[in-house]
Amino acid sequence: MVEAHADVTLPVSCEVAFAAATDLDNADWLPAVRSVKHLGGPHSGLGARYEVEAGMVGKHLRGVLSCTEFTSPTHALIELEEGMDLAIILGFTKVSGGCRMD
Repeated sequence: MVEAHADVTLPVSCEVAFAAATDLDNADWLPAVRSVKHLGGPHSGLGARYEVEAGMVGKHLRGVLSCTEFTSPTHALIELEEGMDLAIILGFTKVSGGCRMD
């Protein structure tokens, strides 16, 4: 399993950062993502599903990401439905001047 971690302070509220990060229509912030396609249902939130194509380590990957946990504006879990073990865990906490995204 490949693991990556990011921790950043953003100059916006948790609500604004959470909404942007969980809207997979705009998933260009995800590393190596080449394209995303909404598969129906909600565009964000519990049950949102997207077909995603990515290029990593010389490989072309394709799969379906689905939001399986959603507690706005503090936590979301977006997982690949099958194939590679991939989970995107988003956490947000209020800090002075904005929020921390982990």
